[in-house]
Parts: sequence; C-alpha cells; structure tokens
Amino acid sequence: MTAADTQTPGGGDPAGRDATAGRDSWLKRLGNGLEAIWSAAAREADMVAAVLVLLGLALLALSFALKLHAVTFDGTLRSISIGWPHDRPMVVAKQVGYAWAPNWGITGFFLLPLTVYYLLLARRTVETTIDALLTHKMLVNADFSLAERSVVFELWRSRSRRWTVISSVLFLFSFAFIFFFDFIPVVAQFLLMSDTEIAKFVADARITLQHPDYEFDWSIASTFAGIPLDRYVNLAFSGAAYLIIPAFGASFLFAGFFWFFALCTFFSSLKERRILLIPDEASGDDRKGFEVFEPLFEYLVNASILTAIVAVSMHVQNVYLRAPGKSNIVHLLLGDDADDLVNRIVNTDLPALLSYVQSTPAILHTPATAVSLQTYVGGIAIFMVCVIVFFCVWIWLRQAARDGLRALRRSDTLDPDRRAALKRMKIWPVGWITLNKVIAMVLIVGLSMWFPVLLILVFAFFALRAIRLIIQSFFSRDDDID
Repeated sequence: MTAADTQTPGGGDPAGRDATAGRDSWLKRLGNGLEAIWSAAAREADMVAAVLVLLGLALLALSFALKLHAVTFDGTLRSISIGWPHDRPMVVAKQVGYAWAPNWGITGFFLLPLTVYYLLLARRTVETTIDALLTHKMLVNADFSLAERSVVFELWRSRSRRWTVISSVLFLFSFAFIFFFDFIPVVAQFLLMSDTEIAKFVADARITLQHPDYEFDWSIASTFAGIPLDRYVNLAFSGAAYLIIPAFGASFLFAGFFWFFALCTFFSSLKERRILLIPDEASGDDRKGFEVFEPLFEYLVNASILTAIVAVSMHVQNVYLRAPGKSNIVHLLLGDDADDLVNRIVNTDLPALLSYVQSTPAILHTPATAVSLQTYVGGIAIFMVCVIVFFCVWIWLRQAARDGLRALRRSDTLDPDRRAALKRMKIWPVGWITLNKVIAMVLIVGLSMWFPVLLILVFAFFALRAIRLIIQSFFSRDDDID
C-alpha cells in the first residue's frame, strides 16, 4: 500500500491531522481554562482588590512590627563602608524604610489594588460592550443585515482565548524574571552572605551607593550596622513583599494590559469576515452609538493613570536611593527646608520655586550620559506598556469606525437627512474629556521621569480629580447618577 492509499479523499495524512487536531484541542482547553481564571478574577474585581489591600496592609503592619518601616542607612554594610563614586563623601544618613518608599508602602495597599481593580473592570466590560454593539445594530454584514450574535461572540472569544494564553505566559515570564533576576541577586544573596563574602563581593564588583544593579534599603536592613534583625526574618519579609508587589503586581499589570491586544485583532477579524462596525443612526449622541465604548475606555484610562503613578513612584525611589545628600524622599521632592518652600509658594516667588525643580542628573550629581538605566527602565517599561496598548486599541477602534462610516455613506439606503446627521458624527469613539486626561497623563508622567519633584503634581492632579468626583456624587440627585 502506498502513502497515497492512506490518504482520505480530502487529502492529507489522517494520523497527522489527528495529531494536529489533538494539539489544537489541547491548546483550546488550555486557553479555556486560563480564560476561566481571568474571567473569574474580572467578575470578582472588588474581591481581588480587597485581598490585595489586605495583603498590602499586612505588609505595612509587619514592617512596623519588625521595625523595617523606618530604617536609617549610614553607608555601612556589616562594618564594610560603601562609598559614593569618585570618592564623594556621604553627606547624611538616608531614610530607607519600607513605609517611606512610595513604590512599596502606599503602592502595596492602595495604588496596586486600585490599578488591578480598574484593569479587571475594563476586561469585564469588553463583552458587555460587544453585546451593546449588537443590541444597537452596529455590527452588520456587508449587505447591512445584522451580524449573527453567535458568530460575533465566537470570533471574539477565539481572539480573547489566544491573547489570554499569550498574556498568561507573559505573566509567568515576568514573575520568574523579577524573582530570579531581581529579588535573588539584589536581596537574597546579600542576606545570605557572610561578612567576609560581602566584603569580597563589594570589592570585586566595585559596588558604590550609585550602583545600577544594587539598592541599599529595608530589604537588606539586617546587613546594616546597628540593625538587630535576624537575616532570615528579613529574608522572609522581603520575599513576601517582592512576591506580592513587584512579582505579582507588575506581572499582572503587564499581562492584563497585553490582553487588550485581543480587541485590536478582533476589529481586524471583523473586517476579514466582512462584518462592519457602523454608527447607530438612532443615537442622540454625536458619536452615534460609539458612546457605548466610553465605560470601557474610562476604566482603561483610570488603570493607565494609576499605572503611570506607580511607574513614577518606582522611578523617584530609584533616584532617591542613589541621590547623595538627601536624607529622605521628602527632601528629594521638596528640598531640605519645607518651611522655606511654603513661604516661597505663599509669596509666589516663581524664580525661587523653579530652583526646586531639578533634573535627575542634577540630583545624582552625574552627567546625563552617566545616569544608569536602573533609574528609568522599570518605570518607563510599565508605563509604556499601558500607553502602547491603550493607543493601539484606540487606533484600531477608530479605524473600524471610519471604515463602517464610509461604507454606510456609500449605501443607497441613506436619505439626505440621515446622511447630514452622519457628517456631524464625532469619529473618536470616546469623549474628548478622556483624551484630555490621556494627554495630561503622558505629559506629566514624561516630565516626572526627568524632574522627580513633579511627582507631587501627579498625585495632586489626580487627587483633585478624585475629590471633585466625590463631591459631585455626594451632591448629585439619584436621577443624575449614571
């Protein structure tokens, strides 16, 4: 019997097709399982956020119990003096406690849980939005007949399943990378070394207080001179903090934002299936039905804003730990004399106020070309992920909207009044208020990466927005609230 005899009339090797089908089935089951986990998290977004808040508060309470909330580092590591580069003397001892670090204390119990919460709400809103598009008859076939709900959702879920697998792999990779290439070399190895091993390592690696890879803070406080803390207790606390905040938290944000590329591929797939996303002519809104995307984008924008604040907090802390002459992070942001700053604000002494706005190289007393990537890369990376994802989704949706609008305008069924109404349509799928928020976020965060003092503006800007929303909701009538 020849190989050709074993083939079915449709062509191909049955055994090969069975193996391929089995592999596809296995991948589909994996995707369905991971999709179920992420979907459950999205449905229980408030519970996930509450658990993270409790874990963050538990870490903060433990830091107080272990006296790691406020730790002073004078440059001495188990009787070994760690100097500044170029023999620069250390001006003051630095406050490197857990509670003083914005990327640990406040991020752990507030910023991270709130970011995860909004990200999960955005994910949960996607299928609701697609359902609204079908309800408003905005997803149609090439002949403008209503697209079948089952076809649309099967198309969406296949894309969601694929990107859930990709984002889950990214989560595991990021988690492992942070643990094995950040926690172990930066924290664990110092805590497990003897005094002799530390001395040799510091000398061989030429470690200074501005070294790009190593940070001297609460995470290795038991190695500081005069800190009576067991190193294994320190290791356990540091390990828990790293696992919860950067390992889980940062990895979750990376993976969560990456999943939204599924929306981009979904819009492309609609076009391939000759399914159009068209305006809702019956809508009284100028966006003609595309206002249904507003809740999704609002949640996504809020998650991006909070991610930006986390990114800037990481950056500012990295700068502070390597900044000579700054005794705590408040001094880094406000200067050594807070009373003097208040007086200058009251007296509107603009030239004097501008003197507080120093660039990162000026704070570190190094030329811009000598500033290490460590002071930038973590914050920039996580911020750029959310910005890229957000704008990719926005651009793909905008293009789908334009394609649908052009197709509808070419239709012979439009009367002059309906055609005129479509000309007044705002093509952006979300309101300009959201766009303004995004522009403000990018501008402020970008400047904060170079001028750390602007972190105050980041917090103030969004704190004032939060206060305004709270006041509005408090004084609004029940029928005014959406």
